[in-house]
Amino acid sequence: MSWNVVLQLDTVLARFCERFAIAGARRPCRILIICDPGLEATAAQVFKELRAALSAKVTSSQKCCGPIHPGCHTEGESGCVHALVPIVDQAGPAVVAAIAGWMSKSPDRGLVLPAIARGVDPTLLLAALPTKMARLQLVPWGGDPRRLVSIALQRALYGERPRLFISYRRKESQRMADQLFDAMSRRGFQLFLDRFSGTAGRPFPQEIAEELAERDVVVLIETPNILHSRWTKWEVAFALRYRLGLLALHWPSAPMFPGVAHRRMVVPQNGELTQADLASAANFIEREHTLAALTRTAFYETLIDQAAKTKGGGTEPLAEATWAIRDAHGTQVATVAPAGRPARLGDARLLALASVLAPKCPMILAGQHRHLPTGAQMDMTWLASILNIELLGHVDAYARIMSLV
Repeated sequence: MSWNVVLQLDTVLARFCERFAIAGARRPCRILIICDPGLEATAAQVFKELRAALSAKVTSSQKCCGPIHPGCHTEGESGCVHALVPIVDQAGPAVVAAIAGWMSKSPDRGLVLPAIARGVDPTLLLAALPTKMARLQLVPWGGDPRRLVSIALQRALYGERPRLFISYRRKESQRMADQLFDAMSRRGFQLFLDRFSGTAGRPFPQEIAEELAERDVVVLIETPNILHSRWTKWEVAFALRYRLGLLALHWPSAPMFPGVAHRRMVVPQNGELTQADLASAANFIEREHTLAALTRTAFYETLIDQAAKTKGGGTEPLAEATWAIRDAHGTQVATVAPAGRPARLGDARLLALASVLAPKCPMILAGQHRHLPTGAQMDMTWLASILNIELLGHVDAYARIMSLV
């Protein structure tokens, strides 16, 4: 598969389709934007913003001149997630029919993300829809195309509740960290903030490592004396070593840590952000999270690909974030899931399913398994032994693949 993201716009004024190959995307997805008559400009703006966001991470892209809907080639890909983004103010017959068709897909493959136009009473609009559609949760975008883009990417490309780790110096930025914890929690993020999330009786360094490994993105609050905090420096070093996404909110006169993917300047007042600045910072984090979260998986994919090519072999992406490893003769010698993060039950299931076509090949689940909590590590080790899955870190995975090719 030469693509893993397809972006489409289908309105009475314009029809566009573009395929993207993006490193680190765990599953292929298709995002289709439609709208009620009169909202074509808004739909086009959302498409433009989405395209710009994807282009920041793209390894290749290609315009597509084929059918958009129905008949798109993605409908033949069993592992593809289809996300429909209808922008509505009256829910006309064409949009309602499109939503109905989309909802007939299997629940794990068809997403409908309804965006109600600014100034429209959602209660009246939902009351006019069939019961099943009226129960769909609306996208809380407030008429802001960039917020709609953030949420659409999050649901289609990331696919799970987004996870964040807040790294900060408590003496300087505790109040701002508390603000972020509250603001991002309200937006559906799962956060770790040591003041609220620690577990009594557990070793602090061990729990911090486990929590960092379970989160794809670290938000660093860069304050003037941040270098005096050895724990913050350790957390940033961990994020860089294991290729977590790293975002920063930067105070005036503060030092800048290297390796930060994106940084936003903030000017707190007495250690806090104004409500407007807090909303702006939350928008920044929400907007950057999904693509920053791909960093770790992209690193593991590159590592595995380089290991195979070093010995004259190659890789071939399979469905559901798994890869076939081939030797110089094109023979499959392993099936790999470059998850990056600590192993989960779903990773083992998908790896076992992907290996059906090559049952005698070794199965490798590559990730930060050493940072699994003790109980989860025992469970995954037991399951891996039953399924004959090798749980390997990035160094061991590289060496193992080289030995197989």
